[in-house]
Amino acid sequence: MTELSESFISWVLEQGLPGKVTELRGEGPVACALEIETGQAKGAINVYDLGADAANIVEFRIVRKGHEDDPAFHLHFEMLDLARAQELFGEMRDVLERLEHPQPTKVLLCCSGGLTTTMFADELTRTAERFHQDYVFEAKGLERAIEEASRTDEGYACVMLAPQVGYLRDRAVRAFPGIPVFEVPAKTFGTYDALGAFRLVMDALEQEIDEPDPAGERIALEPLLDLARASKVLVILLRHLSTGARLEWRLYEHDAVVKSGRVVKGALRYHDARDLIATLACGELDVASLDAIGIAVPGIVQDGTAMLPWRKLAPYDLAGKIEARFGVPTFVENDANAACVGCYVSQGDYENVTLLVQHAGHVVGGAGTIVGGRLVKGYKGYAGEIKAIQQLYSLPEDVESRAWSPEAMTQVAMAHIVAVSSLVAPEACFVAMDMVPDMEALKVEVEKHMPAAFAPTLIHVANERERTFLGMFALALSGLQAR
Repeated sequence: MTELSESFISWVLEQGLPGKVTELRGEGPVACALEIETGQAKGAINVYDLGADAANIVEFRIVRKGHEDDPAFHLHFEMLDLARAQELFGEMRDVLERLEHPQPTKVLLCCSGGLTTTMFADELTRTAERFHQDYVFEAKGLERAIEEASRTDEGYACVMLAPQVGYLRDRAVRAFPGIPVFEVPAKTFGTYDALGAFRLVMDALEQEIDEPDPAGERIALEPLLDLARASKVLVILLRHLSTGARLEWRLYEHDAVVKSGRVVKGALRYHDARDLIATLACGELDVASLDAIGIAVPGIVQDGTAMLPWRKLAPYDLAGKIEARFGVPTFVENDANAACVGCYVSQGDYENVTLLVQHAGHVVGGAGTIVGGRLVKGYKGYAGEIKAIQQLYSLPEDVESRAWSPEAMTQVAMAHIVAVSSLVAPEACFVAMDMVPDMEALKVEVEKHMPAAFAPTLIHVANERERTFLGMFALALSGLQAR
């Protein structure tokens, strides 16, 4: 174990971790391990010694007791910088301490007082249990809930309104200050779509559902399909959440996912992708055998350099640094653009398409557009950054409030579709908006502002994550083809 790793382990032991800490030393790949056990969780810090010429790899892992297959925190990194290791340890410790005092998350579902809402609340609770989430959903009439709120704080994390009382949202916001209050779209409520409604709750609390990987969309376009069958590509998604960050990865071989995994950490940094690849190279993956690496990230991407000025992530030559380190052709793209490509390559009917992505509660979204089979990047990769234009033409002044209104979000989607139609006239528009699940209602709004004969086909996307993976896979293949 390197001197730097020894210094880090000594420093960790001086911090006074919660719970019982056991230090283990070994002669194998795991040179040192700290096992941590608290009342509610188990944690581990493992140091992997890869030989005299390589940096140690450090692994942090936390699981809740009873949910060992669902890490609450899990990451690997190269031990190159003591200060960065200490920063990451701080994130781990915060998670351990938060898990030590668990409380079920209470969500209130309000209606006019019918049995249907109680049944829907029960279904939502069962949905949460499926995903190992400790949530309790309570159903009450809105008038009763407002009256009770004036006397006591029930500790609700958010309030959901059935469509029939959605028009009273302003009253509910005043009665429940400081927490998200939103209306469930009529189609979601009317079809008992508990998963769709649960997605809205997770969006409201800025978290993410850990869904198992689906069978997956497949590339449908030739000759890209032939290249996919002959290539081995690692695809990584960097995902930003207010509660932390996710790095998800899949290994594609012969147009199929053969391995996958994820990292859960406290904050998003572009160089996390390099740490992930270095870790995979030590065990699960022969990086030298890869034909390409594709990485989808939030932010503006130009020639492999990513930047996210709104979140103060400075320009970072992600593709260049990974190619220099691992010798594998690497391609980086904005996540909304990658999702748009995923929508495009999974079908063969449309040459001109656009995608609008906007998570519930977010005042702005992102977009991707393909014209004549080519992704529109524009000047310095800025195409698809629709924040400013949305604020100008599609949102009312009280954007923070209206972002949770299905009616307002339908107008947002309509405005994007009409605007992009006037510029490039796509044949199809893919809509990844949980607040706008009803494409027929959206179609009615679009056709108020443009001739129906020229309006694009509208296609709802329930989970853009899958399309982003597929699109980044296709972009890596296209990059190889171009080289």
